[in-house]
Amino acid sequence: MKHASARDRQVGGDHYKKGVQPWDVIEAYGLSYWAGNAIKYICRDKIDRVEDLKKAVHYLEYEIERLQDRAQQRMAPTLTIPAGYDDPNNPD
Repeated sequence: MKHASARDRQVGGDHYKKGVQPWDVIEAYGLSYWAGNAIKYICRDKIDRVEDLKKAVHYLEYEIERLQDRAQQRMAPTLTIPAGYDDPNNPD
């Protein structure tokens, strides 16, 4: 007996059964864990939409912080002193 594919079933309800599964969007766009969770909460069809949207915003806020931190690290100036350089201003 063949088991149904994970793509063909949903565990724990039917709150994502609107045609396109969130994981298809997440995979197609190569989203991070945090952006993917935001998509998941935006797509949920639950009674408390406000709570789900707040969760999505929370994940997006964290994703923004991560991206800003990464951008700052890339822009941080680095000084590389060549091997054998003798600094005339340093008496050591």
